[in-house]
Amino acid sequence: MEWALVLALSTLFGAPPTDISFGAGVSTPSKVEIPYTLIAGDQYFDASVSGIRDYLEAIRESDPEVWAAMKPKADSLALKRNFSWAFYGLSLVTIGVDAYLLLDRKVSFESATPWVLLGSAVALGAVANFLLPDRSDYMSFVNAHNRQNPKTRLQLHIGWIPDSDRGAWLAMALLNW
Repeated sequence: MEWALVLALSTLFGAPPTDISFGAGVSTPSKVEIPYTLIAGDQYFDASVSGIRDYLEAIRESDPEVWAAMKPKADSLALKRNFSWAFYGLSLVTIGVDAYLLLDRKVSFESATPWVLLGSAVALGAVANFLLPDRSDYMSFVNAHNRQNPKTRLQLHIGWIPDSDRGAWLAMALLNW
C-alpha cells in the first residue's frame, strides 16, 4: 500500500519511481511529464510562450482588440524566456571555460579560478531559473486575458485532461490501493 502513496507523491513532485510493479503486463512509464495546457473553447494550446503566441495568432483575425491588448503581455513573457535562455547559455559557456582550463591544465584545482568559474556558472543558472516564466506568469496572462475577453475565457489546465488515458496507470494504482 505504501507504494501507491509513494507513486502519488512522486507524480506530484517529479517522475514516479520505476521499480514499482503493478502486476502482470502493467508497468510505470519511464518518464512522466505533467502537461500544462491552455484551453480556449474547444481549442487546446501548450501553456508556454509558443502556445500563447499560437493562441494569439489564432484570434488575430477574429478578435483584433483582444490580440492587440494581449500581444504586449505575450511579448513580455517571451522577453523573460529569452533572457533566461541567455543566462543558461552564459552558464554553459562558463562551465565549458572552466572544464577547458582544468583539462588543459592551465589552472589547477588548488587555485581559486575554477571555483570562481563554477560559482559563477551556478549563479548564472540560478538567475536563469529565476527569470524563466513560471506558472504564476502564465496564470497572470490567463487572468488578464479573461478580464479583457469574458466571452471566450482561457483556462490554464495543469495535469492530465480528465478524459485522457495518459493518467490511467496512476488511476489504476490508486484504485488498487
